[in-house]
Amino acid sequence: MTHLPVIVSKRGESRVRSGHPWIFKSDVSRAAGVGPGSVVRVLGPTGRPLGFAFFSARSEITLRMIERGDTLSPTFVRDRLLAARAWREAIAPGVEALRLVHGEGDGLPSLIVDRYGEYLVVQTLAQATDARKAEIVAPSSSSSVRAGSWNATTPACARTKAWPPRSASCTARCRRR
Repeated sequence: MTHLPVIVSKRGESRVRSGHPWIFKSDVSRAAGVGPGSVVRVLGPTGRPLGFAFFSARSEITLRMIERGDTLSPTFVRDRLLAARAWREAIAPGVEALRLVHGEGDGLPSLIVDRYGEYLVVQTLAQATDARKAEIVAPSSSSSVRAGSWNATTPACARTKAWPPRSASCTARCRRR
């Protein structure tokens, strides 16, 4: 898959190279033809590859880094969801209420997934994760959740992103364990 390039300023490059997970709108020099919620190739001001990021057209946090390497697996969302769940199962076996995915900490910026018994609560806090809800809910729910999942976008987040506030069921029934 080809990812459109986004050029960042010297300050933006410095942020990425020092490990910062975000690049702000003021540090994006060029993002020609990039659609809201896209995965983009991040390049420094001299064209140096810096990695890949989620692109947000409306947020002050324009780029949320998802990979600092030269390649990005086409299954990175699924892979990271499964890794996050496996980690939680290893450190908190049998716990029925916990945070399964915690954004940047699990390599999925702007995504929060909480489990409450048989339910998931999914918060997508940027255009990229919002656009991937179906992909996010499928592997999260397939083996650990029996009843369903819930999508929640807070009114404050919705105003910032120019989305309608919403809380809605994403799925009706999930596969049993």
